[in-house]
Amino acid sequence: MDRPTLAVIETFDHFVYTLKISGKSLGGNHYMTVGVTAQIPAQRVPGKNETPADKKKLDQEFQDSTRKLQNKLKQEQALAPWVYTVSSWIGDTLTRDRAKLLDGRKAEKAADAGDPAASSLLIK
Repeated sequence: MDRPTLAVIETFDHFVYTLKISGKSLGGNHYMTVGVTAQIPAQRVPGKNETPADKKKLDQEFQDSTRKLQNKLKQEQALAPWVYTVSSWIGDTLTRDRAKLLDGRKAEKAADAGDPAASSLLIK
């Protein structure tokens, strides 16, 4: 992949997906690689007013949650060795440059303002 577009996506559970997406190939598709990292906390920070029973229960829940996240990370890191073929419908959306993204917003604003010429742009 020569000079791929880089997309970095972070989820609420602190997983970071790094997608490297090539330009279009001869068949019109894109090639993509996936890298996954995660920041899984090693220890839980106890609350101020936790009783011993609450502490034990919350510690067990934290350990279960941590184990699930570590398993998820291991499974998703298994995606890294391969190069995937992605259809142009998805690849074009992910590799769109900033100017094209903002053009759509300008057309929407103009249509909201009642400009009939701009509303025809949205029909494309």
